[in-house]
Amino acid sequence: HTVYAQTDLTGFHVALEGDSQGSAIVLVPPTFDLSGDGVIVLNTATDTGCAATSGLCPGAPAVRNLTIRFQNTDTTLYAQLISFPPGISCPLGCVDAVIENVRISQAMTGIKGRTHVDHMNIRNVEISAFDYGIDLDGVDSELKISNYHYYPFEMTNNQGQIWPHHGIGLAVSSIYGVNVSNYIASNGYRTLKVHYSGTRAFCPYVNISGLQVDTYGGVDVTCGNVDISSGTWRTADFGGGNPEAYHFGN
Repeated sequence: HTVYAQTDLTGFHVALEGDSQGSAIVLVPPTFDLSGDGVIVLNTATDTGCAATSGLCPGAPAVRNLTIRFQNTDTTLYAQLISFPPGISCPLGCVDAVIENVRISQAMTGIKGRTHVDHMNIRNVEISAFDYGIDLDGVDSELKISNYHYYPFEMTNNQGQIWPHHGIGLAVSSIYGVNVSNYIASNGYRTLKVHYSGTRAFCPYVNISGLQVDTYGGVDVTCGNVDISSGTWRTADFGGGNPEAYHFGN
């Protein structure tokens, strides 16, 4: 199914479900409307039964069992990529949203959450994205990510030359707590970026168990706390990635 503009999931306990990742494929062509918030946009803040300014009502939409496949430019130059909006976006309010059994490829950003994505549950996802796999900012309470694989699948050989210099698997800012389990990051520029964005007046806390990093890209912490309780790290060169395993501070 080819889409040319964003699909809005607005309301409580609404779900967009495919039969499987292999059969339910959303194709995003170069002619897609780049002004939108995302390909699939989750939001309870604009529902008539929820205060439009807060977005604090629980029961946000769910996305399950599908693939979002962007058709980005076959190039070795980052500047020539198409600035697609995120594959799945939550711009205003997504308390209790669920994203599971989803694959997103050739994206600029796979999943993006902003403002009140409290208790979001992201599980069993695979993402290839040139900027961010998952980018989260502005959450009042914890959320969970489990069984997440960030790697350059369904990319052309040319696009694979861009990947080691730009891709960040998980970026977290201004969130009370992010609990991550079974996270595999392959060949990207950064596995994890923990920083302060100004959305909330605090730095985030991230807890990770079962981390597997097969890349030069490391952990960049400029504001916040990171607890990695278990994991493995392979520092092999995959075409010029960042050799810095850990960076703390500015």
